[in-house]
Parts: sequence; structure tokens; C-alpha cells
Amino acid sequence: WLEVFQNRNGLDEIVVERAIAAIPVARLAEPAQLTIAAAPAATTTLGLYAQDGRLLAELGDPASAGFGANLARELGKVARVQALLALRTTPAVDDVRFCIATGTYDPYECPALTPPATAGGLRGTPNEPRLKVGEAAQVTVVNASDRRRFVYVLGIDEDYSVTLLLPADGGTDPALGPRQPLQRSDVAPDAPGRYRFVTIATDAPINAQAFEQARTGARDLARCVSALEKLLCAAQDGTRDLSTPRVGAWSATVSTAIVE
Repeated sequence: WLEVFQNRNGLDEIVVERAIAAIPVARLAEPAQLTIAAAPAATTTLGLYAQDGRLLAELGDPASAGFGANLARELGKVARVQALLALRTTPAVDDVRFCIATGTYDPYECPALTPPATAGGLRGTPNEPRLKVGEAAQVTVVNASDRRRFVYVLGIDEDYSVTLLLPADGGTDPALGPRQPLQRSDVAPDAPGRYRFVTIATDAPINAQAFEQARTGARDLARCVSALEKLLCAAQDGTRDLSTPRVGAWSATVSTAIVE
């Protein structure tokens, strides 16, 4: 569930409540992850806001014919990301290691992190790398196991767009051998904020492009073919299928970085 709070000051409560009721992945609740409220300097336009007050999307006039569709699209984007993040498994020492840092570095040695600092209004933590807008960073994964693994890295920005970062050629690389790295050195964030990176390792290849979504929320479900892909793509509905962990040997870890 995505829990949404309706700021009732001057809003058409009935219209908003009906729109939420028609969206299976969301419900009105408080406290909530998202807020629907009047957009700044607007009398009829509503907006969808994050917990920190950041405007995620303008939804339009609730009296307009497209309001419900706009709301469903924007909540669907968030729900799919939340479901993807919920696939996180307990990290194993002998699985896959992830690193992102500016410049080039030894793939087996992730650079030491800088002390926590405030970046763009965000308070960092000791385990969050610091990056800069427009500055190229190198993303590395290392197969730390003793078996061949297919490894995929998805980048998620604050607009809930999801981009496949590794493999860089669209997911057709062969499996990584034991102790082998996979790198990409041209990842340059285009906006400040907190970015999340999902690393998925599997014992069989998947089409990781199936998990991508644009800022518009567009997603190509036709790419979901194998059993694991179909279960992971159930995030389209904002839910996590409880049978997913039993489909082959796979893991998913989540890392974050602060972009200034």
C-alpha cells in the first residue's frame, strides 16, 4: 500500500477520495508517505508531494476529466519503485559487492567515504557516497561468490524514474565469473538529491530492462517473460509476490548516494 494524506484545505474531498478508491495500490491514511495538496499559487490545481514537501507532480484540477488518470499514473510510478525496493534480501558476504564513486578506482577497493555532511538540504549518513551533479561516477559490481552470476544494477532518482545502469549494453552481458568485476564509468546524475541503486544477482539471465520506467511512468511489461521477470514485474501493481524468493537463486540489495 501507498499511504496518501489529503490536505483538506480548500480541496474537493469527495473527488479526491473517489480517485484514491479507484487506485488499487493506494489508500488515504495518516501518517502517510505522500500528500495531495493545492499546488503553490494555484486555486484549483492539486499536486502530489513527498514527505519532505518536495513537489513530485502536478495533478491538475480535480474537476477535470484527466485528474484520476494523472493521479493513478503518478502513484503507480511510486508504487513500482517501492515494490522494487521491497525485494531487498539480506546481504551475503559471498554474493555481490556494489560501489559508486567519482573518478576511476581499483574495482576491488571501493574508495573511502567522506564524513557525513549536508548535501542539498539532505543530511548524509556514513555509508552514503557523495557525488556531484553532472560529474561522471564509476559504478562497479564484483561477483564475490565462487559461482557464475548474472548481475544487474538499476538506478532510481528522486522523480522515481528507473534506469538500467549495468550491464551497460542493455543487459546482454554474459555471466560474471567468480571474483570478477563489472564496471561503467559514465554515470552522471543530472539533479541533486538522494539516489538509490538496486543490485540484482541471479543464477539465470533476466531482461532487466523490464524494470525501467521513465519519468512519465511508462514501462514495457512485454519484456517480462521468464518466471523471475514476471514476479519482479508484479511491482507494476505495487505488490510483492511472496513466491518470488523461491524462483531460482537470486538476491537484491539497495545502496544509496547523495548528489550535491
